[in-house]
Amino acid sequence: MRAMSEADFLSIQAVIDDWWERPLSSLLQRWMCHYFSASSFVIEQDGKLVGFLIGLIDQTKAEAYIHMVGVAPELRRTGLAQQLYEKFFTLAISQQCRTVRAITAPVNQRSIAFHRRMGFALELGDGEAEGVPVVLNHAGPEQARVCFLRQL
Repeated sequence: MRAMSEADFLSIQAVIDDWWERPLSSLLQRWMCHYFSASSFVIEQDGKLVGFLIGLIDQTKAEAYIHMVGVAPELRRTGLAQQLYEKFFTLAISQQCRTVRAITAPVNQRSIAFHRRMGFALELGDGEAEGVPVVLNHAGPEQARVCFLRQL
């Protein structure tokens, strides 16, 4: 595992839609790989991207945020995502963060289950979708998101 760099943008962008099996590549922009490189990580095996986490440390609150995490489908349930999260938690604690936030789409039941296993609590929202609380219009019109909070 290593820190992300702007040079990782194209290889991450190339796999997002396949890894999620839906068009999500617009959620990642080059500037994220540049400006969040100190709080984002990449895992490679044999020179091939197999996992990544894009996160940030809030400069005004004792809080961190995980924007996007991906693991190659054939390597899911091998602990790579947990390694990425644990590395981010360690960084957040070192920066005096007390909480970590994350989001996912309500249709992504696998992600919701993973976050709950990792100790995240579902935050209340202003709506419900797929049986869980959501924040309506979180990512734009009609783009509800499940919001998570984890105490460090």
